[in-house]
Amino acid sequence: NKIKSDIEDNIDFLNKKEEREISRLTKDAFPLWNSKDFNQFIKSMIEIGKNEVDKIAKTIETKSLFEVRRYYKIFWQKYKK
Repeated sequence: NKIKSDIEDNIDFLNKKEEREISRLTKDAFPLWNSKDFNQFIKSMIEIGKNEVDKIAKTIETKSLFEVRRYYKIFWQKYKK
């Protein structure tokens, strides 16, 4: 993805601590999720139920079940913080 390649192109300018921080921050990034995907994700959780991840995935046409499950997992980890 573009963000990751931009970072990798400029990684020589970072010290080890900064490299670790970039790695930590981008590990759970979802650069291919746009606001339409996010809004559909939230709307589906409200309408279908927040624990119905497989049904939610069916409403997001641009994402696979795997992508939605991964997003769902990270979303709820971050949301609870």
